[in-house]
Amino acid sequence: MDTFLRYAITFLLGTCLLVISSRVQAQSPLLERPITLRLYDEKISDILDEIARLGNLNFSYNSSIVDENQITDLVLINRPIKEALMLLFKGTIQYKIKGQYVILQKANFPTNTWFSISGVISDELNGKKITNASIYDKKSLTSAISNTLGLYKIKLSRRYLPIRLSISSSGFYTEYIWIRNATDLTLNFSLKPIPVRQVNKLILPFDDNDFPTIQEKTDTIIAPQLPQVTIIRTERNDADNSNEEVFPIFIEDNSQVEGFWKKLKKQFDALMVNRSQHIHAQNVTDTLYRNTQVSILPFLGTNKLLSGSITNNVSLNLIGGYSGSVEKLEIGLGLNIIGKTTKGFQLAGVGNIVGQKTGGLQVAGLFNTNLGSVDGISIAGGSVHSWQQVKGLQATGLLNIIHKDLTGVQLSGGINIAGTLNQGGQIAGLANFVFKESNGLQLGLLNFAHKVSPRGKQIGLLNIADSTASTPIGFLSLVGGSVGYKRLEALIDEGQGANFYFKTGVPKFYNIFTLGYNFIRTKNTVNLGYGFGRAYNLNRNWMANSDLTASIILEQRDAISYNIGTFFKLGIGFEKQAAKYSSITFGPLLKALIVDKANSSYANGRPFQHIPTYSPLRHNDVFTLWFGFEMGIRLLQR
Repeated sequence: MDTFLRYAITFLLGTCLLVISSRVQAQSPLLERPITLRLYDEKISDILDEIARLGNLNFSYNSSIVDENQITDLVLINRPIKEALMLLFKGTIQYKIKGQYVILQKANFPTNTWFSISGVISDELNGKKITNASIYDKKSLTSAISNTLGLYKIKLSRRYLPIRLSISSSGFYTEYIWIRNATDLTLNFSLKPIPVRQVNKLILPFDDNDFPTIQEKTDTIIAPQLPQVTIIRTERNDADNSNEEVFPIFIEDNSQVEGFWKKLKKQFDALMVNRSQHIHAQNVTDTLYRNTQVSILPFLGTNKLLSGSITNNVSLNLIGGYSGSVEKLEIGLGLNIIGKTTKGFQLAGVGNIVGQKTGGLQVAGLFNTNLGSVDGISIAGGSVHSWQQVKGLQATGLLNIIHKDLTGVQLSGGINIAGTLNQGGQIAGLANFVFKESNGLQLGLLNFAHKVSPRGKQIGLLNIADSTASTPIGFLSLVGGSVGYKRLEALIDEGQGANFYFKTGVPKFYNIFTLGYNFIRTKNTVNLGYGFGRAYNLNRNWMANSDLTASIILEQRDAISYNIGTFFKLGIGFEKQAAKYSSITFGPLLKALIVDKANSSYANGRPFQHIPTYSPLRHNDVFTLWFGFEMGIRLLQR
């Protein structure tokens, strides 16, 4: 019995509470009833049904006025229904109340469509006025900048109410404020400084003392006047943001180069990017997104003055365009300028400029400039310049430059330049340069590297390195330091001819340039040739060489004509160091001479008679093979 009595009392009390609650809610003005809901990616029709259920009312409207299938979000915590309608329709709908029905109708807009917010922005700690602070609405992209007195004025449209204004400056935490009514206001802000170690100071190309700042106009429909100004401050956003050098042009301190580049970049910014855009790009830390932007000039487009902070999926530019980032596609007849990153396809008639990272495909008729790194492919008809690292491919008709590391590939019809490291490959029609270390391939007519690592390889007509741990392959290789091999030789052979050799490269493979002259013979001979060889260390003071050379040899017939032949030498030489920079050398040779019958005369006997002066191994009218020797002095590499 007691249990039954307790249940009965509980039921009666609950019923009374429900009746009292419903009466209180019924007595409240219909649109003042508070509701709490969290809805994401829902149709407007479903959101209205949920509001009607929570507020114990009904909505009546024409489907031509309300787009029932529009998808949106709505979050309210204990706020009146009228505020939900304002957030949902942004003032484009007005309403009438009849009993429990709320009738939605198209709003009649007032003629006064704009209102202004103005005031002063100062430092919270010392009260100093903040110059070049950004005040902006990320929804409409309307913005303004404070002047040298900290004064700002921003002109806003009723259409975008409620408006969440952001107040941001480099070196300060960002403040946010909600503007819920279209009334001219004076609002002052005090920004809290970020600790000095986190500050990235803004340096501007010139001062601006103009006030008010540039105001933007928006041709849009506006909302009706709301009854009262409501301003709600929200929390700050605290989450911001060798011994001998053959070609001694390598510079350890590149601060002058960096200073020149920064000065050039600053001048370009002043020319191509609006000053306000530049300031906003430094100040704004919010993520701003627009699916598509269209520009006539970098400072004249749908991204407005906040373009440096906006991410677009698609960017279309006539003369030039400017975006913070582009995710998918950017096409321009002139210049495409991206302050941060691009991940998709970028095509420009003149040039592409990216501030931080290129991750997709970049194609330009004249040039590509990447102030950060290239992880994708950058192709230009003229030049490609990257400041940080290239992990992908740089391809150009004339000039590729990377100021720091190359871990990908540079491909050029002209010249490739890598500032610090080549860990991938450089292939050029003319020349490749690496001013620190090459740990990859260099293939071109001219290859230069300050240092070539064991995994590096130089293959070209002319190879130059201050030091190398690998073997360069080419017509002429110049290597400095103790690893280089250089010899200048003066020798005499078995025919009493004088021979001069210049050998350069590394001990494992060096080039030989040779000049020979015999003035003892009745008919003088001169030969000019080229070859290659290898050196072997025997002990502290002894070395050996194996050399192969081929020469054009001329025998004077008379004052104006010569017999012509081809002269080969294959020899083994021994070198005994006699002094610090000199040695004596000697060794046997196997020699061969082939007469060019078409350019020689047999009228007075066989050309090159008495070569050698003793019986050869083999001899006929066009071919002679014999053993010989050479001995002389070598000057060693210093």
